[in-house]
Amino acid sequence: MGQRQLGRRKSSRRPSGRTLALLLMLAFSGALQAVELKVAVAANFAAVLQKLVPDFTQQTGHALRISAASSGTLYAQIRNGAPFDVFLSADLVRPQRLIEEGRADAEQAFVYARGVLVLFAPAAVLSRSLEAEIFDPKRKFLAMANPRTAPYGTAAEQVLDHLHARGGGTLSAQRVVGSSIGQAFQYVMTGNADMGLVALSQVLATRPPVSAQHLLRIDSRLYAPLDQGGVIIKRTPHPLAARRFVAFLRDDAIQARIDAAGYERPAEPVWP
Repeated sequence: MGQRQLGRRKSSRRPSGRTLALLLMLAFSGALQAVELKVAVAANFAAVLQKLVPDFTQQTGHALRISAASSGTLYAQIRNGAPFDVFLSADLVRPQRLIEEGRADAEQAFVYARGVLVLFAPAAVLSRSLEAEIFDPKRKFLAMANPRTAPYGTAAEQVLDHLHARGGGTLSAQRVVGSSIGQAFQYVMTGNADMGLVALSQVLATRPPVSAQHLLRIDSRLYAPLDQGGVIIKRTPHPLAARRFVAFLRDDAIQARIDAAGYERPAEPVWP
């Protein structure tokens, strides 16, 4: 009797379609293993994004590390090599510059929100017109963001120019200028300014909630639209995770939450 053969003969059959699909799925999931995305976000949107982080992590497994500052500051940091994966600006100008400079992906550029500017005075009831409140000689300090670095500062400057041009009066309050809209808002909240031209999203995020009597929503015709654009930085080591994040922000359910947080959705968010 011949010796019993030990071991099995190697199969020459190719993997079945089901097996091949499983192998591809495992390979793809390996490529999408959990990472930490570094997101540079304009100060006005930072609090909103923080609330969205748990949902993004739950859906994708990816974590977010958020760095908030003025859009101008973040743009300069990216140009100087800061290792961000995604940039969420408070305007379209700076993301567009990054695209033109070859630092951001034009195909993944998108508008994620339209900001809303308000006059906010937590210690006063704002029951009069915008002109009467801003040009009231009893107001000592008006907080606003720096127009050179923050889009909300540019919008605030435009509002003041329009009011002055149509004979609203002369600003007697001293301007307290913050490097970002976040710093301008803090000036108001800490009493260093008795009123401020700030983002509606910031006011709505206060705890406890602020009464509507303490804010005046400003006619959007007085300032250029605050469309806020986002881009993926080309040098990101996590392009797939970054695209997942972009898709997450563009989801209708997430967009509805962003709107409820004090933003508007542009009628035609076509950019770039």
